[in-house]
Amino acid sequence: MKNIFKYIAGTLLASFVIVSCHEDKGNYDYLSEDELKGLIIRIDTTGIEDRYAFSSKYNPGDIIKLSPKVHYAYPEDLKYSWIVYDYPYSSIPVGNTSIYPKPDTISHDLNLEWAVNLKAGWHKCHLIVQDTVRGLSASMDMGGYFTVNAPGARPGVMVLSEYNGQTDLDFYSSLLCLIYEDDVMVPHYYSQELGHGMLDGEPLFISFQGDSWAGGYYYVFTTKNAYRLNFDGLELMETFDQMFYQVPGKYDPQAYISLNNSEFLINDGKLHIINNNQENDRKFSAPISGDYQAGKYLSIATISDWRPTAGAISADQVIFDEKNLKFRPYFANDIKLSEFGPTIAGAFVDANKVPAKPVFMGGGVGGSTYAIVDNPEDGKRYLYMYNFYDVVDDGDLSADGANSVIDLSSCKDIENMKYFQSNYNGSAFFYATDKALYSFSPTSGQTTANELYTCASGEEITCLSIFFHHASGGFPTPGVALWLGIWEEGKKEGKLLEWEIDPDAGVPVEMWGPAFGAERAEVPFVTTGFGKIKSIASVD
Repeated sequence: MKNIFKYIAGTLLASFVIVSCHEDKGNYDYLSEDELKGLIIRIDTTGIEDRYAFSSKYNPGDIIKLSPKVHYAYPEDLKYSWIVYDYPYSSIPVGNTSIYPKPDTISHDLNLEWAVNLKAGWHKCHLIVQDTVRGLSASMDMGGYFTVNAPGARPGVMVLSEYNGQTDLDFYSSLLCLIYEDDVMVPHYYSQELGHGMLDGEPLFISFQGDSWAGGYYYVFTTKNAYRLNFDGLELMETFDQMFYQVPGKYDPQAYISLNNSEFLINDGKLHIINNNQENDRKFSAPISGDYQAGKYLSIATISDWRPTAGAISADQVIFDEKNLKFRPYFANDIKLSEFGPTIAGAFVDANKVPAKPVFMGGGVGGSTYAIVDNPEDGKRYLYMYNFYDVVDDGDLSADGANSVIDLSSCKDIENMKYFQSNYNGSAFFYATDKALYSFSPTSGQTTANELYTCASGEEITCLSIFFHHASGGFPTPGVALWLGIWEEGKKEGKLLEWEIDPDAGVPVEMWGPAFGAERAEVPFVTTGFGKIKSIASVD
């Protein structure tokens, strides 16, 4: 940064050593102290709005406004220059030498209003103030650095929507998530805003690997193909056949999750893996071997990186084997599925012998696993709760002792459940039919469900999701933003309903929203303009 520092340091030196810049022979005894003070240019950002604007993240086209104060005896003679440059500032080769690129001047107005138009990356900003008559100047570093996202690289929520039988990504962000800066909805974000066009086939589900700081990519699965899209610009990286060392014979994606430095995909009942911690391993493996038929479920990590339990299971993944009606662990770098140890007599649940194929499964509080099961012995629907996370395989893998099996038969509409959502940040789970949304808390002692929403005439539920339901990102609000996708056939329009909920009681609550300026005048908070919402992926 030597050139820019030399330039800025020079202006600062001139502002302090004013005796060398004043038009006189060197005798300043006739100047009063106040006059001397007036000839020092002082830039002041104390107390102004958005004083830290150049320490934030922006998307191309975002507007930055900043109006610092400048104290000086002759403001009419001042010239202002806002300059920006890459951070870190480094030389570039030109012929047989190297030079430092000239900073960009983005404005000559003291009151800055600038539409961000820099390339993606880190940048710094300085304000330089010059007295064009007396040759005095001063500068101020306006912040540590600011970040410009690549086009499309917007931290927020990607909403997988159907438009006339094809797939698109709508963009959404919510103040209730706290890590996002505003309530934003951009329809046709992928096809029109970024100009990529629609994706072939009807949408199935979307997931994300990585984070907005280190980069990553989305997986979009449709009825026709799968697409790996770079976080920066949602550029197409690979389609389904390009994602594998050995292409599966049948395209049938069922579930995906990223954890433990690995990516796990279930396709056509078989588990495939990418080991991201191994150099150049960027394609899914051949099917993990074994006599099994994997269901539409992938668990949270069973390895604890923080004070792990001695002798814990330490599997990288646990799947449900529908062929043998049991849960089965997968251990790192193995080529086959493994087995849990024998279940002891008197165990509250049996991970090796589930009464029937679960209707729905999901992650529960503290890394547990929830399975909704129709017990063939009495015909009732139950919640079974298992724990594979950081525990010893002692023959009883129940998540909550005697409370690990709960009769749900008194829960309204439970037999018509079409959507299910639980999360690791609270004990409640949520379920929906085509027409209504409910919640149930297994830790509350309740036997009936809470009814949260009933569709109006012409409405149909198409999606149910929770903010960061599979991770701890987004503190302090993971698990408290509940989203419901609604389709209005008459209007041919989708809308997203949002609640702040108590993740343990499963009921609406006002807590983080009002505390951090995300008050909602209406509950639920409704955003319109989507297609038919099928799946949601949130990124921090």
